[in-house]
Amino acid sequence: SRPILTSKRQGPIRGSIVMGRFLDSQAIQNIATQTHVTLQAWPVLDGQVPESERPFVRALDRREDIVVHPQDTRTLSAYSLLKDVNGSPAVLLRADLDRTMMAKGENAARFATLSNVIGGLIILSGTYVVLRHAIITPIVEITEHVLRVGDTGDLSARMETKRSDEIGTLAREFNAMVERLADSHERVVETAHQAGMAEIATDVLHNVGNAINSANVSSEMLENRLHDSRVAGLRKATMLLEEQRGQIATFLTADARGPKLLDYLSSLAAMLQEEHNDNVMEVGRLRDTIRHIRDVIATQQAYAGGPDFKQEVQFSDMVEDILRLHEPQFQQHHITVQRHYEPLPTVMLNKTKLMQIATNLVKNAIEAILANENSSRQLRIVITKVEDDVLLEVVDSGVGISPENLCKIFCHGFTTKATGHGFGLHYCANAATEMGGSIRVTSDGVGQGATFALRLPQGVSEALQLA
Repeated sequence: SRPILTSKRQGPIRGSIVMGRFLDSQAIQNIATQTHVTLQAWPVLDGQVPESERPFVRALDRREDIVVHPQDTRTLSAYSLLKDVNGSPAVLLRADLDRTMMAKGENAARFATLSNVIGGLIILSGTYVVLRHAIITPIVEITEHVLRVGDTGDLSARMETKRSDEIGTLAREFNAMVERLADSHERVVETAHQAGMAEIATDVLHNVGNAINSANVSSEMLENRLHDSRVAGLRKATMLLEEQRGQIATFLTADARGPKLLDYLSSLAAMLQEEHNDNVMEVGRLRDTIRHIRDVIATQQAYAGGPDFKQEVQFSDMVEDILRLHEPQFQQHHITVQRHYEPLPTVMLNKTKLMQIATNLVKNAIEAILANENSSRQLRIVITKVEDDVLLEVVDSGVGISPENLCKIFCHGFTTKATGHGFGLHYCANAATEMGGSIRVTSDGVGQGATFALRLPQGVSEALQLA
């Protein structure tokens, strides 16, 4: 019902209007036909509710909107109470439902739910297939390619893609980044290579300079000996004998100068012999020095401009060439060199890079030994075979390496020396990796020396390749 108000929806209320329809048997029958249920209605106020149905009126009046009661195994009865405008019970409705129909409804509901689930799964599967083909698989391929480049360090690897979307752009940009990184890496390696060669050249010049100083000392000593030679006294004695030609016997026996001349000649002969021996020894030193200079220069020429490809290398011979370059330093600073070489066949390696790596390691070991005032000044070179690899160890009794510097020792630009530039060991690490090997360092701490270990694959000898 609604109150009767003015057109402006204002009072006073003139009454109420009630709208409804008659719930007669025909209306009930129409509703039953439309809903396919058996529908009954009883007025409550007139006392027409059967005795068996009255408990449902009380139950609905208390709290329930609908009460369901099973009549038998095939029928369920649903009760609902219609109230009048005052909220009092007016009509009791009863709908008898066939359980088979309810089962069909439940089946229909389950079927609808299942259909929705299956449809959703189909849509999700289709979406996943599309996403996998369009997004997931390309991203996985890019990720695998990035990890592969990171693990192998192969900067020549490129991703092939024809896509024009964001993923294709990402792949092309990554290829461009790797290409720029490869160019930068090549420049860094070349810089380190030139720096390594400069260090070797510096060592060669230093050794040649020391040898030249030694040669100068020998030549000055020879010059001084020749300047102070007793040959002039021999010339005077010879002139005296020339004056006495024809009467030498009388001169030696009758002249007082004769016996003295014989004694002088005897003493002069001994002194000239000693002088001759000293000159021969000094000439030998000078010859050895010149040979050392020749060997140093020859070794530098053999490795500095060597070809950049694999060739047969005898590890022990190469190490001996390096030690020969530094022999003057060993002698000058009283450094004891211990050698432990296992007999190994020649290996196929890049001889130039190997020479540069080993030279850097020996040079650093010498500098570390000289920097440690409390060391026994010992250098040990070990060449062994580990599985299918060759292991070169350079062990020094130098200043050692602190634990915090062990992980940075091969980084570009890192150095603990006042005059260092951080290229040498960085180049060694890169060159060892390019040769398929590795280099590592161990140290018990500051003042405890260090061990640099270069491990390289043996490769295949040239004879086997030709076979």
